[in-house]
Amino acid sequence: MSEFTVDTELLAATAPVIGAAATDASSALQDVAGAAGGEPAFGSEPIGGVFADMCSRAQQAIGEIEHATGTLAGNVAAAGLGYLVTDHGLVPTAALHTFSGFKP
Repeated sequence: MSEFTVDTELLAATAPVIGAAATDASSALQDVAGAAGGEPAFGSEPIGGVFADMCSRAQQAIGEIEHATGTLAGNVAAAGLGYLVTDHGLVPTAALHTFSGFKP
């Protein structure tokens, strides 16, 4: 059976950094929403519709980044406390040694 170690201090220190990235993504999302919601910068020109469409796509992409980094921060924080996050809840990492057939 292979042994592995987890540097919980490093994980605990990393989680807030990743969480800050989620906060930055949230701020960017608000910026794009503000740009899309204002008066069209191009008036009635065709490019105005393209700009609005691109702002909408940017909002969707940034929203997905925000969700992914937020989830990652939570997972790393849980790992820093000695837990593995699964679809069925938290599993103590000690259980990985006890149940050698367990695959995360």
